[in-house]
Amino acid sequence: MQLWKSEELAYIPYYLALSDRRYLLEGATLFNKEEHHYSAAFQIDGCWMHYDGLRSNNLVLLNKPPELLLLSSLVYIRATEK
Repeated sequence: MQLWKSEELAYIPYYLALSDRRYLLEGATLFNKEEHHYSAAFQIDGCWMHYDGLRSNNLVLLNKPPELLLLSSLVYIRATEK
């Protein structure tokens, strides 16, 4: 796992091209090392949202990456073919 810093987000590919298919970044799991739990960041209608059930039952619109969280995994979804 690595720290998710704003300046490092440029290195995360927002899409992957594999075997003539395109996959789009749709979400990520994040780990809070101090509180020892996971949260999620994902896209809804092109906007990045964050959900952390220990802090709130609501989704939070992300204007910048959450701080002090470790990037645990990325979720890619195959793009629809048109």
